[in-house]
Amino acid sequence: MSISWSDSDPGGRRDPVVFLHAFPLNCAMWEEQVLDLSKSHRTITLDWPGFGKSPISALPANGEGVGSLDGYALCVLDLFNRLGIDRAHVCGLSMGGYVALSLLRLAPQRIRSLILCDTRATADTPEARQARYEMVSMIRQSGEEGIERLASAMIERLLGDSTLTSNRELVSRVLNLMRQSSPVGVERALVAMAGRPDSTNLLPQLGGSSGIDTLIIVGNEDKLTPPSEMKTLAGLIPNSSISVIEKAGHLPNLEQAEVFNRIIREFLP
Repeated sequence: MSISWSDSDPGGRRDPVVFLHAFPLNCAMWEEQVLDLSKSHRTITLDWPGFGKSPISALPANGEGVGSLDGYALCVLDLFNRLGIDRAHVCGLSMGGYVALSLLRLAPQRIRSLILCDTRATADTPEARQARYEMVSMIRQSGEEGIERLASAMIERLLGDSTLTSNRELVSRVLNLMRQSSPVGVERALVAMAGRPDSTNLLPQLGGSSGIDTLIIVGNEDKLTPPSEMKTLAGLIPNSSISVIEKAGHLPNLEQAEVFNRIIREFLP
């Protein structure tokens, strides 16, 4: 069974822009980007297995990629193949950035350019890994109630203080997106993220002769991957550019959608 996806222009000739969503949200977080960018580009969004409308059965159950972020990257590659996409501009935010780096490891020739938003290339620290496993235990014990607890715990880390104090409508929207996640989908994503490898060794191959231009975007109020960390990431990528978005946290595409869209439009060919 395949993942749930949306394609704004199936007959488009341009290299498409593929948006990879954050944990624990779904592809609806990209609605403003699709609305804006589909005027000039073919845009594709998808839900990770167990999130939004994708069944958990879409995740590989055995063989290559099982239990790791590579499994999610293989879902993306399978979608590329089904849609006849040779290469795409790949935009990944948070977990979506982790999967984008897995794509870079597995099939760099399929990436036209890379947009990494509020993410990191390093592996989890032991403390961060333990925190993810504690979340897994909580979800297993609490089921749907655990999803509500997860959403309540994460909302203040996902959104910047400016958003939390002045945009209750967006706070409610993000909470509702998180509530659409299945317990099993959340568990498997947490385990995959906890076990991801350090990908910093991949970064020097970007830019230059690889032909993969790279843009880094971060919210200036991001508590999970702060601007200082994202600037370090950008410094490891030859010829990359970085944009820091004011009054935004870990989800700048939602918190400052117009600014985010403008930055991407200026980057894309």
